[in-house]
Amino acid sequence: MKSARVAAAWRRGARHRRRLLHCDDAFLPRRTLSTLPSASSPDAVSSRDRGLAFEQQVVTLMQTLNCRLHATQQSRDGGIDHQGAWTLPDLEVEVVTQCKNESKPVGVHYVREFHGVLSFFPPNAVGLFASASGYSLYAQRFFLRMEHPAILCTVDVPTARITSFLLNDRAQTLLPKLTVGSLFVDQEHALNPSDMAAPLDLASLQSMAQLIRGSYLTQVLLLLLVALFLRYVAASWRTGLAPYELQMCPPINPNVRYRYGVSQMQGRRPYMEDRHTAMADLNGDPTQSFYGIFDGHGGDGAANYCVQAMCQNVIREPSITKEPAEALKNGFLRTDQEVPSATLRCVGVCESIANRKNAEDGTTAVVVLTQGDELYVAHAGDSRAILVHQSGKVSALTSDHKPNRPDERRRIQDLGGSVVFWGVWRVEGILAVSRAIGDRMLKPFVVAEPEVKQFTRTATDRYVVVASDGVWDTVSNDDAAQLVLRHEDPQAAAQQIMEEAYARGSLDNICVMVIDLRAYVPLDLDLVPFDSA
Repeated sequence: MKSARVAAAWRRGARHRRRLLHCDDAFLPRRTLSTLPSASSPDAVSSRDRGLAFEQQVVTLMQTLNCRLHATQQSRDGGIDHQGAWTLPDLEVEVVTQCKNESKPVGVHYVREFHGVLSFFPPNAVGLFASASGYSLYAQRFFLRMEHPAILCTVDVPTARITSFLLNDRAQTLLPKLTVGSLFVDQEHALNPSDMAAPLDLASLQSMAQLIRGSYLTQVLLLLLVALFLRYVAASWRTGLAPYELQMCPPINPNVRYRYGVSQMQGRRPYMEDRHTAMADLNGDPTQSFYGIFDGHGGDGAANYCVQAMCQNVIREPSITKEPAEALKNGFLRTDQEVPSATLRCVGVCESIANRKNAEDGTTAVVVLTQGDELYVAHAGDSRAILVHQSGKVSALTSDHKPNRPDERRRIQDLGGSVVFWGVWRVEGILAVSRAIGDRMLKPFVVAEPEVKQFTRTATDRYVVVASDGVWDTVSNDDAAQLVLRHEDPQAAAQQIMEEAYARGSLDNICVMVIDLRAYVPLDLDLVPFDSA
């Protein structure tokens, strides 16, 4: 109720505010950054003092952007630190802020609470969240899906500079002509007067204010990075329906030991790099089948080759009958060795160009080998498999190979490699998985040797769910189990998991396979969806 009264008072006050002032210098600083107070001063000894100093720092910084803020009454602020008005060249918007001066990145729960508070304010009021330590990946993902116009801002406390300025879609729609003026441009090196107010699309852009006082070469390099970011990454950060979201239902192999369903979609990525396969009657044995999902990165060459060769490399192993786990390990390693030369032959270009391309190409892999009631699951990377029991209980069949997994971190560091946090933990600051097929430039730190798990099917086992990380980023193991148990048809179950992952905001390609472990039932081919392509 207090928050509602605050919002009502704010709306009444908005009627009397001075409206738009058309001015060309709306973004010119009113004072130099060197005069801004620093929350890192010796006087700011307590967390409360640091918080208050940071709030004042945000107020002063926003004043340089012609945004006038005043503190709210703590007894009735509803979690809001400031309210005010932001005068832009062609409109004036209401602004509410929340500030966090903490040592670690702001978590998603803070952003979620801020979103809830914003619902009490007018639809066109902009929420500004300011942090001194950045934001977690999940906080950024939730922010980009917010229904209220909002901005995430990061402030470097020692230098009193804005180091990131991120708008969600609603804020970008409300402020389509937002420009960066001299506050963010080194006037000494400006090419022409138009550079001082060049339009800048800030959606999904996280580091623009670093252009302050930089050299011309530094600015050129940063602008190049911005262009690459917008070209290859920002295009996928959207919450609406994408033109490439068309779902794909690949052909079903009706001869496998256990029937299955598979659904995949490109999702919000500009390219589709997920692949899958299903093979039956291995070595002429109708009880043996092979299922696999491969999530490519840096290109689809390695994933394509795994679809063609992985199963063949496994069943050619002499140990396939007596030691299936050993055959799976050897099959993974052989496929990893073959990927570069095979891709080179397929590309048909000069060796130097192909080698550079292959050095960056790789794929995760998770496969299921069935021999009657015995099932073997092998994986390398973060594609995952789970066993769903009839009761709803879930058994994890894989453990994601992440660089920050303690045993994986030790292995990498013992080999002389490094694990660096760059948005997520990465091998050598590059790859977010510690095991994969391909990725020659990261050998020997990224290995292809899989972990293998064996189990015997029982009457209480219902489904095996195999999927790329495009599913597991947003759907938990337990949620996936509840979804598949709603369906008798594995194809319908796979379809629902895929749709749920996309609806929850998955930013990756999505591929999910559901294997039905009940008694083998021949498929009715008239009901099986085939890809028209």
